[in-house]
Amino acid sequence: MALKKIYKIASSGKVTFLDNKVANKLRSTPSTTDGTKDDCLAYGYKYKNSKCYAFSNLAKRDKKHRNIKSTNITTGVQNSYLGSGNVTEGSKNIIVGNNNKTLNANNNIVIGNGVYTNLDGGITYGSYSTENRARNVFFTYEGSTTNAVATELFSNGDNKLSIDENYEAAYFIKATLVSLNPVSNTCSQHELWSQFRFTNSTLTRTSAATISAGLGDVALGLELDAVAGTPDYIRVRVTGRASETWYHNIKLDITEIKYA
Repeated sequence: MALKKIYKIASSGKVTFLDNKVANKLRSTPSTTDGTKDDCLAYGYKYKNSKCYAFSNLAKRDKKHRNIKSTNITTGVQNSYLGSGNVTEGSKNIIVGNNNKTLNANNNIVIGNGVYTNLDGGITYGSYSTENRARNVFFTYEGSTTNAVATELFSNGDNKLSIDENYEAAYFIKATLVSLNPVSNTCSQHELWSQFRFTNSTLTRTSAATISAGLGDVALGLELDAVAGTPDYIRVRVTGRASETWYHNIKLDITEIKYA
């Protein structure tokens, strides 16, 4: 017997198949069927109560399997938790673990214990006995350059690596840049390490070292430096090439320790 094709998978997970008996006929509305157990199992799905399901509807699961605990507090929307004692100030965050917090931050993944983030769109992780003492972060930037002038790039539009000025802190950052010129079909890669500290209300870059530069077809410039502001922040700049359009993706791998 020919394998039935899937017509639709509903939000509940229920699968509807095309009816092979009339599949070759010209119809304005496709003829569908719930299918047989063999149809369902052929796709690796579950067959229950004479219907096929690609996945279970989370809303119908037992509460203990939903991993949503009353000790989590949110002031935003569309936040998800696996753990307890977490606080989200912001929206569309996923928190796995206990006693973590997003500080007016959105679109994050936070994993561990006692980890705080004030960034948008990062992956923050760690496990600490003292809350907000330290963190590890993956944070990305993107943008383009059209000249050989150092150009500041941002994360997700206009986000920056801002400093929490309530704490003295030290940062070690590994930055990786990959760039593409689709006109000349050339690419470039640059990697550097930078150390920063925030002490006496001042952000300072204490050291920087280029690990690799010019891998690929050409060499472009990458720099991280300290900028005074409200709050201070770590600036990311790329130097491209004159009269050429380059597109850039930068990943920051951040290790941070702080003390109040």
